[in-house]
Amino acid sequence: LCGCSTAYFLRQLMGPAVAITLFEKTDQLGGRVRSQRIGDDVFELGGSIFTRDNRYMSSLTDAFGLQKKIHYVDDSPLLIYGGHQKVSFSTLQKSWLVAKISFLWRYGLDLFKFHRHVSQLADSFAKIYAIQASGRCFETPAALLTALSPDFVTMTGVTFGSWLENRMGLRKRFCNEVAHAFVASNYCQDLNVHAFVGASTFYSVNNTDRASHTPRPWLAGGSGNTYIYEPK
Repeated sequence: LCGCSTAYFLRQLMGPAVAITLFEKTDQLGGRVRSQRIGDDVFELGGSIFTRDNRYMSSLTDAFGLQKKIHYVDDSPLLIYGGHQKVSFSTLQKSWLVAKISFLWRYGLDLFKFHRHVSQLADSFAKIYAIQASGRCFETPAALLTALSPDFVTMTGVTFGSWLENRMGLRKRFCNEVAHAFVASNYCQDLNVHAFVGASTFYSVNNTDRASHTPRPWLAGGSGNTYIYEPK
């Protein structure tokens, strides 16, 4: 998808006078976000979470005339389970109010602190759209990250667990149970991933008010990613 989108934006920028060739090692475009059919079902292998903050994906759906399908966050039960250990936290057979109180009792205000911090990081990252619209270029990824926020480069050099405890002051219980659960469910990794990945993972799954109270746009047609890089 990176190659396809690069070709698309180059064409928009430079027009038809420039020849653009895409090289793909398989007979299907898409790279790491390519969809895979198993039996009668199609599964997204990556890039499956999009919110309205993903402006490029939203603009591509509009450019290709695709329909956006709204998926609302449901109230499914939540269980936090650490492998062979007992269940750390569960909302099963609990009312909404009791579940909220139970979560606060176990984790305190750490979730709110984390939400606030991740929202600030997201606002800093959103500067990328204005920077790119102005035509500004960077020689290295580190230079781009620094232009967005000095914290971003630092985060790539420390573990997510260290960042949560030392920079944000969160307790080990929240880190080892809640934060670990989000990283494990997305990447099958632990808190040793670098902090920039960890924070972006949590934002994409439950990005404060923007995701928990805002519908997430997914592409209609079964396999949204396929319709992006292979528009019909």
